[in-house]
Amino acid sequence: MDVDVKQGRLRAVRRNGLVNGINPYQFLSWIYTLFDIVIAYFFAFQFEETGMRELQLILLTVIVTCVIYSCLRTTLIDPTDSIVKEEKLSKLLGKEFKTDIKSYCLVCQAHVQEKTKHCWSCNKCVSKFDHHFYKTNLMFDHQIDASFYPYLLQSIYNMDYMRINVLAATAASAYLWYFHHMSMNDIGKNYFTKVQYNKDKEMIFVTRMGSFGVIREDEFETHHLEVIPYYTKSGVQNMRQNDLGMYELSCLNKQELMYLYMEDAFWNPKLKTQFLTNHTQLISKQYFGLKRNEQEEYEKTQTLKELPLKDLPVP
Repeated sequence: MDVDVKQGRLRAVRRNGLVNGINPYQFLSWIYTLFDIVIAYFFAFQFEETGMRELQLILLTVIVTCVIYSCLRTTLIDPTDSIVKEEKLSKLLGKEFKTDIKSYCLVCQAHVQEKTKHCWSCNKCVSKFDHHFYKTNLMFDHQIDASFYPYLLQSIYNMDYMRINVLAATAASAYLWYFHHMSMNDIGKNYFTKVQYNKDKEMIFVTRMGSFGVIREDEFETHHLEVIPYYTKSGVQNMRQNDLGMYELSCLNKQELMYLYMEDAFWNPKLKTQFLTNHTQLISKQYFGLKRNEQEEYEKTQTLKELPLKDLPVP
């Protein structure tokens, strides 16, 4: 009897891709897949908008679950020829196995189908055998079914194709993430739906609409607010405020942009002119980041220094 046949009969049979040792390439593929998942979740948590973050996490979790399920289900497949299984089961039960198949494997000691080959890596006869797929440590052709597609596509996208031009793919992904983030930020601008002014505390309490209809409530100190004037960018006048009919409001402290409707119907007539006067062109002036009363005290000290000594009030 051939030496290879004798050694093959003595070797253990790998029933699926998780027994008798894991292929190094298989282990490496799991590592980079896990790395991709961690990176994806990291970027998902970077979204500040609550609704956007939840949507990203839900979609990402569904995709990750499909990939993991597909990987495990495919790796646990036993691609042994069905005729070999039936014949060995009959021998174990002490029954005679009858078949018209002429092909016979000396290692497995069983009849095999026409397109079946003996895989020396798995040490068993595999139907429609072509070659090993390192990510699951199993034969390739047997795995092309619905359960394998998600893991196969994920593997091809993340490693087999991306490695052709990693720098270009990384730059494109970064640009798409930036464009997506900025687009969602534009959709969910901080449009105020309600503003309440507290004169004593010099604060405004706002209700605004965020992304995906999320309602947010916040407060701002009035001395940090500025109505941004019209400006020219790259030689082209920016007409957003005229077109949208809104005032663009900036908080110098929180570095946030907000929007107020220009129409008088949305304003208290007694406060609109005063508000716009007090909060326009602040950047062009000296801004000290002081409260209004602190600013007045500071201006008094500056005036006192300029007055002659004889004009100062006697204590």
